[in-house]
Amino acid sequence: MTNLYAHKAARPALNQRQMLLVAAIVLLGAAITYIACHLVDRAEKESRRNSFQRLVESRIRLFESAGVNYEELLFSLRNIFIYDSDLTEKEFTEI
Repeated sequence: MTNLYAHKAARPALNQRQMLLVAAIVLLGAAITYIACHLVDRAEKESRRNSFQRLVESRIRLFESAGVNYEELLFSLRNIFIYDSDLTEKEFTEI
């Protein structure tokens, strides 16, 4: 009966130069991965910040528009009351 594992060829041990090459490749891969993740993260943050900024600006325009419309309404009602001498306070409240 023969040993099944006896025919396996023994792997030669890596020499120091080969070990350094493997270590350099692993470190380079880790560095490239870190840099790529950092760049993607920064791009995503910038995209979210821009999206939020656009949303804020649209809300500001909406509130400014509503405020201007309300202000115009108040001034027009005030002017009616001030400049129409025949208008009584009771008639003004009915408007």
